[in-house]
Amino acid sequence: MGVTGMTRAAEAWAAKGVAVLMPADSSAEVAVILQVEDAPAGIVLEIFGSEQLYVRMRNGALVFGLVEPYRQRESSSRLERGPAVLTTDDHYVARFADSTTLFGAQDTVVVMPYDESGRPHPLVSIPMASLQRPRRAVFRLDENGGADERVYTVVGESELDEGYTCPVCGKYCEKPEPHTSAHGVPGHYSAGARPGRVEDDVRSRPYAV
Repeated sequence: MGVTGMTRAAEAWAAKGVAVLMPADSSAEVAVILQVEDAPAGIVLEIFGSEQLYVRMRNGALVFGLVEPYRQRESSSRLERGPAVLTTDDHYVARFADSTTLFGAQDTVVVMPYDESGRPHPLVSIPMASLQRPRRAVFRLDENGGADERVYTVVGESELDEGYTCPVCGKYCEKPEPHTSAHGVPGHYSAGARPGRVEDDVRSRPYAV
């Protein structure tokens, strides 16, 4: 991308990751844009006129550029952490042009968090899978779109000048560094602690999505 594209990428709201919710009835998947690195154990969707629970299919830190799969479940009684609840009060529905590479299907519905002022984000960057430097896809909100479903069009791709993804766990790091316990390991939220134990302190931390 040129200088203009990089400037736009710098001004864009940077998502931390993407959670893909897979309905039990094989209907269209829903992609939730995450604004925190600590992915919730469960997500309750209250946006499409019903309440649906989805649970994370793995533990561990978010992997940069890869979607995080969630499957639908009937009960939340076995969740070790309370599920995050997504409503129309703090999230809105959107469509992304040319979104197959990011979300897996062109018809994927995307759920976005409002910005701090309660408005849709005008410019968004989403992490993309990359074998070398971390990259992001940049999208702009179509000002001619309706209020019921916002549409984002492609601005381009941005390769980050600094930073890399850890080759062991896939965590994004601002500067090259060896894999440490701070990154976490697959199956744990914190390295060195068994999942669900007291030492694994992030399992009881309040969070948003």
